[in-house]
Amino acid sequence: GNACSSIITRIWDATDACGNHSATRTQIITAIDTQAPTIGQAGGNATIDCTATPNFTAPTASDACNGATVNLLSTTTTGNSCLRVFTRTWDATDACGNHSATRTQVITAIDTHAPTIGEAGGNATIDCTATPVFTVPTAADDCSGATVNLLSSTTTGNSCLRVYTQTWDATDACGNHSATRTQVITAIDT
Repeated sequence: GNACSSIITRIWDATDACGNHSATRTQIITAIDTQAPTIGQAGGNATIDCTATPNFTAPTASDACNGATVNLLSTTTTGNSCLRVFTRTWDATDACGNHSATRTQVITAIDTHAPTIGEAGGNATIDCTATPVFTVPTAADDCSGATVNLLSSTTTGNSCLRVYTQTWDATDACGNHSATRTQVITAIDT
């Protein structure tokens, strides 16, 4: 046989002092590997930044009779750019096809950082007859894109000195906000 199924056979007879032999007697013992391998723990569940790459730690396994192989059963990714869940599941098998329990590791990637926002246009002074032209800042985000939002647009003063002010920030798809940027244009009657 082999490590999965071994057959041990012994045959006896009896003899007397005169050399006479009895009939034979046989005993057969069959050793079968029906025991599953032992599997250790996979790496611990973890939370990472959305820009990081998940790093899985597969479990180890052993078998009393003929060694064990760790098998990756599934790899799944669910969620979106704000919250992405990476899951891997393993088991172990021995050469006889016995399976261990399964082990799973979950790594969650979360977008918790704000987008970056560039500078708005520079502050300026214009003639009172001119129309103010604002330069909106640009923005970017590592994980989920960014949108520039006009937070406020105010006009104060009078026809001699008028102050136009616009303020922006950026948000990503996960609701994280950047710092604000402001541009002021002053219109003067000269």
